Formats: sequence, C-alpha cells, structure tokens
Amino acid sequence: MLAFLTSLMAYDVRIAIIVLVAVVLDGAVSAHLVFGQRAIYSLDPNKRGRMNAIYIAGFFAGGSVASVIAAWCFLNYGWWAVVVLGTSLALTALIYSLGENPEAKESGFRA
Repeated sequence: MLAFLTSLMAYDVRIAIIVLVAVVLDGAVSAHLVFGQRAIYSLDPNKRGRMNAIYIAGFFAGGSVASVIAAWCFLNYGWWAVVVLGTSLALTALIYSLGENPEAKESGFRA
C-alpha cells in the first residue's frame, strides 16, 4: 500500500521513484506467493496438489484482471486513478484479513 502511495511522487515522471516502487511491489508479490504456498504445503499431503493449482490459478487470474482494470483506469483517468485502485485493493485485503477468525488461522482453514 505504501508503494502505491509513494508512486504519487512520480507524477512528474521521476524514473528513480518508479523503479523503486516497482522493485518494492515485485518483492511484496513474491513474498505473498511464498507465504501462501507455505500455508498450502502445511496442509494434508493428499490435497496439496489441487490446492496449489487452485491458488496459482487464482493468483494469475487476479493479477490479470487487476492489470486490465489498471490499464483502463490509466487510459481514462490517469495515474491518480491507478494509485487509488491499487491502494483501495490493498486496503480491502487488509480489512478482510483483520476480520478473519483467529482459530481458523491456527487450523489452516477458514470459517
């Protein structure tokens, strides 16, 4: 989320800031993927393959849909709309994770 907000400083096309934000976002996406797969591989060995396939397909589909929406926002409304979109998606994920059931996190399943 901070990477999206930092990218607002790049409104005047400061390439160094854009590169820094891209590196931070790439690291965050990679970390998210690793943590998600770590949770999957801690589950029942008989279900890992299917769960991992569903996870990777969802990860790919979500990234594809978000890229299309971000491109549309940029073409129609500019950089500010892309920053608002990215920040709102990150805030939505944060709010959702705060509302999760704590016992479900321990058992690996959601209520």
